[in-house]
Amino acid sequence: MTPPRFAAAISTPFADDGSVALDAFGEHVAWLADAGLDGVFVAGTTGEGVLLEDDEIAALTERAVAAGDRMRVIAQVGRPSTRATARLARRAIGLGADAVAAYVPWFYPATDADARTHFHGLLEAAGDTPAFLYNIPRRTVNDLSAELTGELAGAGFKGMKDSTGSFERHAAYLDATR
Repeated sequence: MTPPRFAAAISTPFADDGSVALDAFGEHVAWLADAGLDGVFVAGTTGEGVLLEDDEIAALTERAVAAGDRMRVIAQVGRPSTRATARLARRAIGLGADAVAAYVPWFYPATDADARTHFHGLLEAAGDTPAFLYNIPRRTVNDLSAELTGELAGAGFKGMKDSTGSFERHAAYLDATR
């Protein structure tokens, strides 16, 4: 995958009946491509990812992939369980996602050992497709340490979405991955 130069964490529009508005989403992806962006991050926190069903994330991924070579698609596939995360990762990749990303396991407290197991499960499911870490401790109740991030980068993760809001933490992540 050629990394996108400019990517947007894209929102998910909804119809009046609460369903995902796929046509509006597709129009938004096309508008972003026309504006010069070459990547979208589908179903993250901005995209209501934790509120979406797997079928909805798959449909959004498929619609974003339909933009063709104009848009690189990173599908956020994180779920509280490793099996569910791996299953959704394989599905997104099968639909053409260029990469997958996953939150730190959420809701239940997780140790570094738990997070390590979770993310190794994602790497295995992703195969040759690039995989990214996603840390947003204010929402997940769990936090990726810089040390574990460095270890996971060495295991094959290609990058990270750091939503800690901490410059110091970001610097620690950079140091740990060098």
